[in-house]
Amino acid sequence: MVHPAENRDDVESYIRRNSQHVKLSEWMTRQNLTEEHFITTLADLSENNFMYLRYVLPEIENGTYQNLELTKLPTGLQGYYEDHWRHMGMTAKPLPRVKIRIIYVMCEVRQPVSRKLISEFATDRAMQVDELAVQEVLDEWSQFLHEQLTSDGDRYSVYHSSFREFLHDKKVVQAAGVTIKDINALIANNLWADLFGDSKQPSI
Repeated sequence: MVHPAENRDDVESYIRRNSQHVKLSEWMTRQNLTEEHFITTLADLSENNFMYLRYVLPEIENGTYQNLELTKLPTGLQGYYEDHWRHMGMTAKPLPRVKIRIIYVMCEVRQPVSRKLISEFATDRAMQVDELAVQEVLDEWSQFLHEQLTSDGDRYSVYHSSFREFLHDKKVVQAAGVTIKDINALIANNLWADLFGDSKQPSI
């Protein structure tokens, strides 16, 4: 970003290469878009952010925005995260509290963790979170996650810090009905129980 003109050129070159993909080309044709208009408009919408393009271009190809005009796509990476959050039903009433808790647990663990461990961290006396529920969230949010294959099984982590920053946004946290402090306490309590059984964790 120290060289905005060069960065813009790189962004447009990246979009141009991807625009040759069959499904993207078909989407542009249905919308009566010229290649140049598609490239410059999407570059503007991305705010010259490659992470935005990493998410949005595959979404276009997969049909997520099949009936949406180019100019109606989310603006900027933050806008994309907000759009996806709504699209995945995370603001529905009643709130999908199990899914929200799983995502926030993964956000706060900050290192690759197994599905079993995510399940344990997300579970407390008020809410049981099984591995099936965890797998459903992993599948739904796969584009935001890094999967690491190990001899002990798969490990998962949040792909990019910008998604964690989005989840920490005050209005998102409030709308999700969680607090970061509570999520971290949940993780800490489960770690303490693993180490020392059910004995009460001392105040720090």
